[in-house]
Order: sequence, then C-alpha cells, then structure tokens
Amino acid sequence: MKLRHCIRRHVFTQQNGDLCILRHHTPKDEANEVSVYMCSQSSRTIQNNLQHTGHNTTSWNFGPPTNTCQYCGAILWYEERTKKTKQTTRPKFSFCCMEGRVRLPLMSQPPPYLKYLLSTDSGQLGISFRKNIRVYNSMFAFTSMGGRVDKSINRSKGPYVFRMSGQNYHHIGSLLPESGKKPQFAQLYIYDTENEIHNRMNSLLHEEVDPKIVQGLSEMLDEHNILAKTFRMARDRYKQHPESVFRLRLLSDRIRDGRQYNIPTASEVAGLIIGDLTDENFQRDVIVEHRKNGLQRITDLHPSFMSMTYPLIHPYGEDGYRLGILLTDVIKKTFAREKLTMRQFYCFRIQQRLNEAHSSSTSW
Repeated sequence: MKLRHCIRRHVFTQQNGDLCILRHHTPKDEANEVSVYMCSQSSRTIQNNLQHTGHNTTSWNFGPPTNTCQYCGAILWYEERTKKTKQTTRPKFSFCCMEGRVRLPLMSQPPPYLKYLLSTDSGQLGISFRKNIRVYNSMFAFTSMGGRVDKSINRSKGPYVFRMSGQNYHHIGSLLPESGKKPQFAQLYIYDTENEIHNRMNSLLHEEVDPKIVQGLSEMLDEHNILAKTFRMARDRYKQHPESVFRLRLLSDRIRDGRQYNIPTASEVAGLIIGDLTDENFQRDVIVEHRKNGLQRITDLHPSFMSMTYPLIHPYGEDGYRLGILLTDVIKKTFAREKLTMRQFYCFRIQQRLNEAHSSSTSW
C-alpha cells in the first residue's frame, strides 16, 4: 500500500514498506503550508520536485515497521511508541488499541473470488479490477454519496483533486425505482434482477468495467454478504407478491457483544414490514420504503453504514462502529469513558496484523 501526504514542512512517504520523511525548507516563506494531497510519485521523485522548485530537503528513512503491539498484534514503527517507553527494548503502543483496552474481532479473510482478484495471481483480470476497484465498489454499494462536490477545481491543469463543500453524507432510496426510472444502488439487488449485470454496468457507464468481474462479484456477495442476502429476501417477496406494499427495516441494535462478534446474524440485520407502520420507536433504524420519491440520509452511527457504503471492503456485511461497545479492563478512577469512541474503533481497525486479513488496506 502506498500512502503519502504532505503537511506543513514534512512530506511522509510509504514506499515498499519503508517510511521516509522529507523535510523541506522554503527560502521565502519558512511557515509555508503545503496542502494535504494524495499522489503516486516515489519519495525520490518528490525530493527531486522539491529541489527543482527551490526547496532544500533532508531525508530520513525509518525502514519497514519492525515492532508488534503486545496487546493487539498491530505492526508498527518504533518511532510510533508511547513517550513513556523511550529507552525500552520492548516499546509499548497506545494509539492502536489503548494498550489492550480496545478489543475487537479481527477481520476475516475475504471470500475466495475477492481474494483472488486482490492477489497478483489473477493476472490481467486482477490488474483491471484493482485499477477500477472504486468503480466496482460503487456498482455494488447500497447507498449513494451526498454533498456539494466542487468540480471547478479540475478545470485547470494538474492532478485530479476531490473537493467537497460542507459535510459528506450518504443516502438510500426506496426498494423499487419510480415508474420509468432505472434502478440504482440498493434497487439493483431487487428490481429486474434477470438483467442485473447489464443494469449495474449501465448505472455507471464506465468503459473499463469487465462483465466477468461484475458477474463474479455479484455471485460472491449473494453467497457471503448478509446485507445482499437481506435485499434478495426483499426481492423474493416482491416476486411472490408484486401487488403488496412492504418496507425493509435495517436494524441498528445488536444483541451480541461487539468486542467478540462483527458479522451480524440475519435476524439482527433487517426485517420486512408488511402493511402500514406502527407507532413503534425505530430510533436509528433505517426504514427503506417500498416505492417512494426522494432519498433518506443514513447516519454514520448505524452498524451497517460502512458495509452498505463499501461492500468490497466489508464483503461479509461486517458491522462497523456502533454505539455501546465497551472498553476492556477500564478502571473508572483512571478513565472517564467506559465505551468505545469512533476514533478508537477505526484506529484499531486500520492497523495491519499478521494474523488478520488485509482486504481493507489492499482495497483502498
């Protein structure tokens, strides 16, 4: 995985497992800030570009990460240790799991087909998939992204920049499209599934999409993804009773402990609502209407939010962050919080571990 960003006077690059820091000094403006950006250049190219524009650079190479957190197994650089373990040969790390207080189930290996596409053994098929992985993810996403995207910034020369004004959020539509309109996103799992591959490819109109990959991913999600199975259940109901009105309730509550289980059962994910809604309090549940104009916003606190948005990163429909997950071994006098925050959840989740699948990092 290549990760690069540049903030203030430091350029951080990760190339072939090594972490490099290029510190550059601007002669005219020492406090010059460089915007955060993503690029595909090597650290040597970045250094040459900085020198060409009149910047003096100094490079530090920390090499590959060689330390492992003794609590969660995250692979880390020695320089990421906590300050209180400066001189020890067994450094401690806190940002990954708060020294063992954050405990979550590890991510499972991806389904065989996705694992094949992410590997180098898949040849040109895998190269095409990895190159267009965001397109394929959008093709199978249950939700659409909302927000004001500023496209004017890309009218001039230079690399592509994604700029959004305001808050980023996600929407979900009804189970069935309005009359005369094409199905999109979650509707593709229910409506006109006899032509599903054609409909999915037409929903994005991307010239590099391979129908074989679309077919394979569709079959994979049908077999392994609990959310896809739930929407297929709604499809079967629609085929059996096309005249009936029903809704799909995506549940927000979970019965099982989030520190031990991250793949929900079918009864925890959703349920069909036949007929009119009752006065029951649905709280953060998402009610997907039968056929209705307009979109509804999905809160990022819903356990299925990430799986509905990124089905290829969460191919089993795994739960993301949700409220109420407890920290472990918390002493109330020392820590004010007893429950996991969203930041702590994703600090744990994005780490790489030898005993954990890496589909999330290889899919980005």
